[in-house]
Formats: sequence, C-alpha cells, structure tokens
Amino acid sequence: MNFAYCYKTKQIKSVDVRFIGVNTSDGFRWCLNGIPDEGDLKRAYIIKGAAGTGKSTLMKNVAEHFENAGTQIVRFLCSSDPDSLDAVLLNGNVLLLDGTAPHVKDAIYPGALSELVCLGNFWNKEKLIGSSSRIVAVSDNKKRCFRKAYRYMAGMGQLSLEMFDDAVRVIDVPKTRKAITRIVRKLNKDDEKPSPSEMIIRSFGMKGAVRLPTMELRSRKVIALSDHYGTGRVFLSMLAEELRSSGVNYFYSPDPLFNCQLSDVFVPGEGVLFSIDKTEKPDQILNMERFTDKVRLGEVRGEIRLAYKCWDALRQDAEKELLEAAEYHFELERIYGSAMNFDAVTAYQKLLIKDIENRL
Repeated sequence: MNFAYCYKTKQIKSVDVRFIGVNTSDGFRWCLNGIPDEGDLKRAYIIKGAAGTGKSTLMKNVAEHFENAGTQIVRFLCSSDPDSLDAVLLNGNVLLLDGTAPHVKDAIYPGALSELVCLGNFWNKEKLIGSSSRIVAVSDNKKRCFRKAYRYMAGMGQLSLEMFDDAVRVIDVPKTRKAITRIVRKLNKDDEKPSPSEMIIRSFGMKGAVRLPTMELRSRKVIALSDHYGTGRVFLSMLAEELRSSGVNYFYSPDPLFNCQLSDVFVPGEGVLFSIDKTEKPDQILNMERFTDKVRLGEVRGEIRLAYKCWDALRQDAEKELLEAAEYHFELERIYGSAMNFDAVTAYQKLLIKDIENRL
C-alpha cells in the first residue's frame, strides 16, 4: 500500500514560486519564511480589500512589470486559490502583501517603512450596501464550509499521527539509518551554521490538492520515495534530522494532507530533491519496501489499512467542503467585482509602480 496522494501539479513560469501558508489540521497556518520583516525592507505595501477587488491582479501586474525589467521576483500564491497571488517580493527588499483574512497583516511602521493600499477606495459603496444581505449570506456560507473542512482535516491529522507511529514500528530503523548516513556522507557540508528553511510547495484548498514544481525545477536529481505503508515519511523525517546534525542546509515542505509531515526535502547545495509523489518523473526511485520489517508489518497491516481508509473518507469530505467554499468565494468575487472602478485601480497601479521604482 502506497500512501502517496496524487497532487495536481501547477505549471509555473518562474523558479521562485511558493505558497504563503497552508490549510492544516489545526486551521490556516501562515509561513513567513522568505518574507523579510518590515524593518528589513525598503518598503512594504499592505493591500486591503475584499474578494474580487483586484488585489491579486494588482500584484501580478506589478510583478510582471518589474520582472520584465530584470528585477528578482519571488511570488507567494494563495494556498486556498493557487491561481491568486498573496504576496510579491521585489529584489528582496520591496514587498506587496495581501493583508486581509486569513493572513491579516497591518503596518508596523506606517508611513516610514510601510503603507496601506485600500482597494475599497475604488468601489461603489452604495451598490455594495444594496447587496449587503447577499454578501452576508454568502460570506457566512463560505466560513461554514471552511469550518467543516478544517474539522475533517483535524480528523485526518489524528489518523496521520497514528499511521506515522505505526510506520515507525514497521520500518527497520538501523538499516534505514545506515542508508541515510551513506547518502549524507556524499553531500557537501555548509561553512556556516545550517539553517533549514520551510518552503511550502503543496496546498489543499478550494481547487483541491496542488503541488508546485519549484524544488523540482531547481534540482539536478530527483529521488522519489514510495510511501510504503507510510514509511517514506519516516525516512524523510530521519533524513532531515541527519542533514541538520551533519551541517547540511536544506529546504523542506510539509504535506497538508498528512498533518504537515514532510513530503519534500531539497538540498540546494547538491541540487538533490527527495520527494513523495506519484506525479514525479524521478531520476531515481527509492523503494521503501526494502526498509520494511515484514514481520512487524504483518502485525499492524490491518490497523494501518483501516486508518488509511478512514483518512481517505475524511479527505474526500474535506475536499467536498472546500469545493463548495469555492462556489461562495467566486460569487463574492463577482459581487465585489461588479462594484469596482477598475479604471481607477489601473490608474493607481501606474502611480504605485512609479513609487516602487523610486524605492528599488
């Protein structure tokens, strides 16, 4: 039994694209790795506005303008809607960030190092007031769907922990450690103190389970692990521990479907990616069956299969709720979009670009 769940791979043009956060069994978790603190930026533009007011489009247009001019760009996608941007980092020191829920952000040094961009200045307030009852109803329904999805994911999280514990019982730890030690010995150590970094490349949201090939595009070698009865995730956990203790830097990505257990470990100094995914086109496949104690597996195989069956039923329920939430979300986008003066937003965008050019 292979536990790897088939994520849909989102095609990306840039090699530095990641998610800003992740929907987990404990709710939404915002990841700020890769986003400097406001005090370390030349300018932070914190964008406020409802769904459909053009926050993502504004950031997309600004990013494309500066990317065409040769500026280094890092794009942070929305974990619930991977087709939308939640943040853009320009040249490592100018940030555009969606500061609305679920990742609420306010200016720390307003005017000095940051400013608020309120797209609500460009909507027809009276038209929205006329749609207030519908906006409230749709917003409440969307919240309800997310609340139910998180509850299903909470159950998935508990089952994932049980399956991980069972996988630890069936994996041949000494044999696995020897294999990992051989792998790590071949890797170059970093001169400075290693600092592992989280890079979220998987999401579970309103468009299902989506994976970004960000690490894959940076890799010279992709090693795919079979997740035989969950042992692949145990292997990655042990690998990360060995890399850290051996002084090797790496990026890691959590898996939102499995209680944020590791699904990807990338060693940038070597260009090697270790990943669990059916959709990979690997250079090498590491079959985890060779690290499995068949006697111990026979003792708990039934328990693991039952837990996985229950996990998958909860996953389907969570996915159903998130897909329903998408319907309400995109209805809100239509309502707010119909009340927006996008010509005014475009005019403001030109002024914003000029201001950023003066900061870079």
